[in-house]
Amino acid sequence: MAFTSYSGATSRLYVSSAIEATAGVVTTLNKSFYPNDGWDIKRPQAEEVDDVVSGYDDAFSRTVTGYSAEGNISMPLHPDVAAWAFKMLFGAAPTSALVSPSSTVYEHTQNAWTHPPATFTAQVKRSTVATYLEKYGGMGLKSLSIKSGKGKIGIDLPLVGMGVMTLGDAEASATPAAPVTEAYLIGVSSQLKIAGTLVNQGVLQMGWSLSIDPAHTLIDAAGATDGTQQRFDFAPKGQRKYSADVELVVESRAHLDDIIAQTYRTWEFLCNGPIIDTPNSIRSLVAIKFTKARPIVAPEIPLAKGLFLQKLKIEANVDTATGYAIITRVRNLTASY
Repeated sequence: MAFTSYSGATSRLYVSSAIEATAGVVTTLNKSFYPNDGWDIKRPQAEEVDDVVSGYDDAFSRTVTGYSAEGNISMPLHPDVAAWAFKMLFGAAPTSALVSPSSTVYEHTQNAWTHPPATFTAQVKRSTVATYLEKYGGMGLKSLSIKSGKGKIGIDLPLVGMGVMTLGDAEASATPAAPVTEAYLIGVSSQLKIAGTLVNQGVLQMGWSLSIDPAHTLIDAAGATDGTQQRFDFAPKGQRKYSADVELVVESRAHLDDIIAQTYRTWEFLCNGPIIDTPNSIRSLVAIKFTKARPIVAPEIPLAKGLFLQKLKIEANVDTATGYAIITRVRNLTASY
């Protein structure tokens, strides 16, 4: 008997650009990304075997005790996906303004967290199976990480959700953000600023990564007013954590001295894109600044007949003078988010 085969490459992922007004109540799907193979959203179902005397020695029935959702978006970094991710991570729209003297390039800045965390709506299209469309309300970002290497810079977004899912709705209509309208960012163009000063060319090796963990989680709580079995409380639980791993060519013992003296500085990671305003030579950009950070581990690793390197582990604290620990900036041709 012949069967119909489907290509996974024809799958699609849609998300809402807007934050849900009420967590779990779906909103318009109007944005689409091109993720790598490493993405999915699924709906785990918690259930228990009913321990009943039924006249059988086998399991007789089961009771569903709850739903949730989880998944991951992993893809090459470009400004639009970064701006969307930062908005959902911080929980509010960024402050957007033109980059002087340009009349076309905007910078989107965020540094403040909201409570409760933001949720968004997502839809997964499974290949070209007509009815295999899953729409999820109440999705949120569990964390965010960016990794730079010798190829394209990557962004990884673990997801959690309330388990609000419907099947078979019409497919969303959304314009893909990249690579149609924006170029992916590459590791060889990235830069690092320490205390406001760019490290010398060649000092920053291409391999670096950073992670932002807002401690967002789904809380198993009772009290749903509609009688559903969905988790409904998406909230921060614990302290936020910010860290980075960097490999630098050793030019001095400055970083080792910072560890010993417990000296804090600003550390800013710059992911530079191509020029998007030619007359003013302004490039697209994704930047993450730790406002008060220092290396906590700095083993110096000499390479035989090679460079003398330091592998640094950086962690950030809140800057009590400003009230925030990180600042994110995105530059592109989009006026607002």
